[in-house]
Amino acid sequence: MNNRKKSTDLFQGFFLLLTLFFTGAAILAIEIVGARLLGPYFGVGLFVWSSLITVTLITLSLGYWLGGKMADHIPELEVLYFLVFLAGLLILPIPLVAPWVIEKSLLLGIRSGSLLSGIVLFGAPLFVLGMVSPYSVKMYTPKLDLLGTSVGQLYAISTVGSCFGSILTGFLLVPYLGVSNIFYLLAFGLFVLWGIRMFFHRGIQAITALIPILVSFMLFFSPPIPVAATKGTTILMESNSLLGQLQVEDKKGYRILRIDGAPNSIINKKTGLSFFDYTTYLELMPFLRPHAKKALLVGLGGGSVAKRFSSYGLQVDAVEIDPTVVWVAKRFFDYDPGKGKIVIQDGRRFFQSTKETYDFVILDVSSGDLAPSHLFSLESLTELKSIIRDKGVLGINFIGHIKGPDTRAAQSLYRTLEEVFAHIGIYPLKPDGGIGNIIFLASDETMEVRQSLQECSTPHIRTLLQKMVSNRILDFNSKEGMILRDNFNPLQVWSTHAAKDWREQIRHPPESL
Repeated sequence: MNNRKKSTDLFQGFFLLLTLFFTGAAILAIEIVGARLLGPYFGVGLFVWSSLITVTLITLSLGYWLGGKMADHIPELEVLYFLVFLAGLLILPIPLVAPWVIEKSLLLGIRSGSLLSGIVLFGAPLFVLGMVSPYSVKMYTPKLDLLGTSVGQLYAISTVGSCFGSILTGFLLVPYLGVSNIFYLLAFGLFVLWGIRMFFHRGIQAITALIPILVSFMLFFSPPIPVAATKGTTILMESNSLLGQLQVEDKKGYRILRIDGAPNSIINKKTGLSFFDYTTYLELMPFLRPHAKKALLVGLGGGSVAKRFSSYGLQVDAVEIDPTVVWVAKRFFDYDPGKGKIVIQDGRRFFQSTKETYDFVILDVSSGDLAPSHLFSLESLTELKSIIRDKGVLGINFIGHIKGPDTRAAQSLYRTLEEVFAHIGIYPLKPDGGIGNIIFLASDETMEVRQSLQECSTPHIRTLLQKMVSNRILDFNSKEGMILRDNFNPLQVWSTHAAKDWREQIRHPPESL
């Protein structure tokens, strides 16, 4: 009899550790997948992550506090596993209610809206999961003289579980399962833990535990909820990737690539030309250096810029961090690198490792709400300059304000470029102000047009290039800017209002789209 009781106690102890491991993994998984869930609406910038971390820490703290008090008053394993069941029950409907919750929260803007969405969607399950840890300590510690050992062991197990959940979610689950299925999988795992405990405690009477297990199992294998496409829109592809949620759609004669809800590439299906004027503005570079032979594009997107530069007879190499984006460009946007190479790598790492040199380097990495600031630091631009040939030109597509109180990001980028290059040209698409693309061209040679724009064979492009030259800002006030360095680079913080204005702008696209 004593041996049987000892075996039961060993199983319960092991199962408690397994429960703590899985709940620790679930906490980090919710935080990571939560960013992907909010991304298409708020972006995945600094404020979304700050909101999610804040919600996680506050709700876990409250859960620790209340869970500890409950464990002292009701030290029962049944209560502990009811909390596990309740956490699963709160996680299960998140993908179903998220669109409605986020749509309402958008009215508050990026900061408050992302915080409110995080509280409503993830606060309750994280709070309940937080209660599991102190309850586990109470149930696992037979004697007070072993309290330190037990607490250390349990928190180590929970932390290892969190590490496992973080790696598994980021490396495998998000790319291959999709956001909704990860929530269903988490709920399924929690229900299974609860069901096993119910079975060993109540036997066949626990048959009802199969109901939530089967529901989560069916939701996991059910077809994804279709994106609510607007009238006249055909969704061609959806996928989760390294950069975020990718979606390709056809609408009113255009093909559109969206990353986290924001349009990244739009082409006219008949002409193949980009809907975005900034891609044409970059085409001034071949007219500045008509004898250029080789270009590097950092940030492939749908391949619009690469294709246009190839049309000038240039060999265009492309660096893209997300292999899915490369596949999308080839499959849906007719991108063909020709003689050019495609490198799947972070741009900065490429600057540091390549032995190639280029006449043109184009940084097209700004998505409107998440500027990869590590590419715009003094150190990064210095590394980049080392791969630009003599008299070569750097072109940067930057999204921000050129006038008004929110210009510090653009001013700082200008000042940083001044430290590296002798001549800087600024060409805003909206010279009178407002959120929009700003093209920075930098070189150690002057920005004189050395080939007549009249030689451009496409009237539409020729007109835009002439407009670009006339829009150049010759006397840019950058006194409020600072030199961006790896040690201190607040570019994303200073781009907050630009991100908000950009998100508002894409929520109300022009009638042509």
